[in-house]
Amino acid sequence: MTAVILDDGTVAEAEIQPKGQPKLLMQFLMHENGDVGITGDAGGSSKDFIADVKNVLGDRIDAVRKGTSRSNQQYTIETMSWDGSTYVRQGVATATRPPKHCIWLEPLSIGRPATAQLSPRFYQRTAGQLVLRASNEHEIASLLGRVRRAAHASVLPETHNFRDVPNPIVQSSLSIDIDHYRRTFAKIGMNLLIYMYGESYARHHAFNRTKGAILHGKPMPTIRQLGEFPILESVPSDRHVLMLAFMKTKAGRYGIGAFIRLYGGKTMLVGLSQNAPEPPIKDPVAMVVHYNRHHIELLNVEAFARAYKQDVPQDFRDAATKEHIYELWPTLNPRRRH
Repeated sequence: MTAVILDDGTVAEAEIQPKGQPKLLMQFLMHENGDVGITGDAGGSSKDFIADVKNVLGDRIDAVRKGTSRSNQQYTIETMSWDGSTYVRQGVATATRPPKHCIWLEPLSIGRPATAQLSPRFYQRTAGQLVLRASNEHEIASLLGRVRRAAHASVLPETHNFRDVPNPIVQSSLSIDIDHYRRTFAKIGMNLLIYMYGESYARHHAFNRTKGAILHGKPMPTIRQLGEFPILESVPSDRHVLMLAFMKTKAGRYGIGAFIRLYGGKTMLVGLSQNAPEPPIKDPVAMVVHYNRHHIELLNVEAFARAYKQDVPQDFRDAATKEHIYELWPTLNPRRRH
């Protein structure tokens, strides 16, 4: 959730745009005295927003909550009907997919600065979904009724008055499912492998375990965060950097891992296979993604070292890579095998 606290203390819904800039969404703010206000970014369209609200808030609506499940997505769908003055609950069902047209329900956090006026709000995400954020479960039907009445009663002026909000307070929070987090890094690693080594190589059964982890979460992907990895840490934070590394293990097989550093954060090492066939490319290649410029560089070790002014000796790079792979799969280390 991202919210902006306006200079009068009102809390309004926002989204973080590229380069970290908050954008105020088009929304209805429902105040304690019964008034309903409308606000939004100067680039938004209140006319289009109200038209979308009227279209979705018809005589029969579905209000949807997204549930959390380790196996699959679960949605709770509450059906309501309009009785002429407000919405009335008709029934509740669960499904693995949401309806095409619906209102999404989100909880309203109670944590806020003492000066903030935290009221329910009905907003439209940049992707088009309409969302009601409210704290009281029992008020949802009546709040949706207030939104419908406000939309139908709205009379918009020809021009809108917008004002700057200097130094707004921005609050942002998010929740992370650690299983999805690990599976996402594993998917990035497999996509890198496919891009670098080709589809036929990636289809080898040695990668079935990682593919199963990505698709089903079982077994969990082999992944660890590296405390320090200077090979990639010279890359500025305005770009991602990814690199495949491999080492010969036994019986002509190879251990393959993907080093991934996103947004200048810590380097993650994803184990893709410990018994893969010989890679078709012998030299490591770094992929540097300039995500603001939509540009990708592919650099071999020497070009990467020149571009990012590395002074890390090659023998150290080789030893560091090998030791990290051994930490993923200790049984591959000949010093630990008996």
